[in-house]
Amino acid sequence: AVVSTQSGHYGREADKFQNLTKDLNDTRLEFQLFKLFHTDRKINGLKDELASINKQLLSENRKKDKVEGQLKNKKSEIAKIQREQQVLEKNVKTKEVELNLKRPKYIKKKEKSTDCDSALIPLL
Repeated sequence: AVVSTQSGHYGREADKFQNLTKDLNDTRLEFQLFKLFHTDRKINGLKDELASINKQLLSENRKKDKVEGQLKNKKSEIAKIQREQQVLEKNVKTKEVELNLKRPKYIKKKEKSTDCDSALIPLL
């Protein structure tokens, strides 16, 4: 009777151990599913954040492209104006050279005119 009581006791202990092992495995599985669920939520949140950042980046890149286009146009305008300025400066120098060449003749004619005026004044 002692042996049958011990084997019954061991059987109950084995069943209890098996049930506790199953509960432990179920709890571990539930914990892993819990972690997986929250990790999945974090991933989805990060995906949304990344999509938002990419949208902002696209918008900023469009603005940058627009500004770069405007800058290119302004540089082109500056280059055109500088070429026009060079042509005008060249024309001014050419006119200054012409004026410097004509100045001695003008001075001589002015002196001659003044001399003529001086000679005519006593006749009046």
